[in-house]
Amino acid sequence: MTKNIKQVEVTETSIIYNLPDIKMLKDGLISNLKWPEDKSYLFFNLSAKDTRTKQPIKTIVSTDKYSCRLNYLSPKNRIHSFRAPEPLRTLKLQPFKSLEEIKKMTIWSHGKYFLARYKQYLSPNHAAETKKYLTNLKKVKSVAIIYKNKCAGMVSLMKIVHATSLPKPLHWVTWIWIDNKLPEDARRYAHSLVRSWLIKNSSKYIGASVNAVNIRSQKWFLKMGFRPVRVFFEKM
Repeated sequence: MTKNIKQVEVTETSIIYNLPDIKMLKDGLISNLKWPEDKSYLFFNLSAKDTRTKQPIKTIVSTDKYSCRLNYLSPKNRIHSFRAPEPLRTLKLQPFKSLEEIKKMTIWSHGKYFLARYKQYLSPNHAAETKKYLTNLKKVKSVAIIYKNKCAGMVSLMKIVHATSLPKPLHWVTWIWIDNKLPEDARRYAHSLVRSWLIKNSSKYIGASVNAVNIRSQKWFLKMGFRPVRVFFEKM
């Protein structure tokens, strides 16, 4: 089963394979592959066929054994444009007033809209990853989505320097949250503003990591023109 799986790279934290077909990805395959104890992450580069999918990739391995995420990617000139909705005077993008305000809103929204839903699917390393990210907020570009003078979302980008097996130059969507209680016209306008902001503030390529069980987020990135290029695992 593993003879067609080619190891392509080993880094300080990861081991990376090429995966001919995502249908091969099962618990048995992972357990039979070389995954050294000192490597936190097991990556699979997806085949050209699998990167063309327009449907979310659902978790196909045991969530009790592994935490699974997908890397989505797009050249920024291929981010989908949509018919522009009517501008709303009540909604705008606005810079945060301070680094502390960014940190506060990131922690609050991440806790309410991500941890509350997906904590059981996250690896024990997630807390350390989050802590490291918060200490590097100076390297992050963030903007707030303001609706009727209240924060109703945010989006953050970080330039990625060391990204194995991914094209460069590259910016990463490190966090995005848009209040699902916004009226439909406000949501469509917010998506349009976020699209423009991402293109303006990123380099040639834009990527993101999405938990496999977060189907809603996968659908958002697919709708925007992103495609899955890698799937990776951590042990639970």
